[in-house]
Amino acid sequence: MPEPFYVLLHFAVSFFGMIELATFARMIFTWFFEPEGKLYRFLYVISEPMVLPFRKLFKKDEEQQTSPMDTALFCALGVLFLIQMLLQEILYL
Repeated sequence: MPEPFYVLLHFAVSFFGMIELATFARMIFTWFFEPEGKLYRFLYVISEPMVLPFRKLFKKDEEQQTSPMDTALFCALGVLFLIQMLLQEILYL
C-alpha cells in the first residue's frame, strides 16, 4: 500500500474514532447531567453533524419523541463504529 494512502486511512480511522468518542461522551453526559455548560456545548458541536441526519429521520416518528432515549445518538454511534471498523479492515489488509 502506498505511503500517502496509508497515512490518509490512518488519519480517517483516528478522526472517526474521536467523533465516536465525542458522541458516546455526549450520550453519557445527557444521562447523568443537565445538558448545559461548555463541555456539553463542545461535545454537541463535535457530534451533532453526524447525529443530525438521524434526528431528521426519526423526527417523523411520534413515538420517538416521548422516549427518554435518544435514538438518533444510538444510530449515529453505530454508524460511526461501522465506518471506523471498515476503515480499519482496509488499513490492515
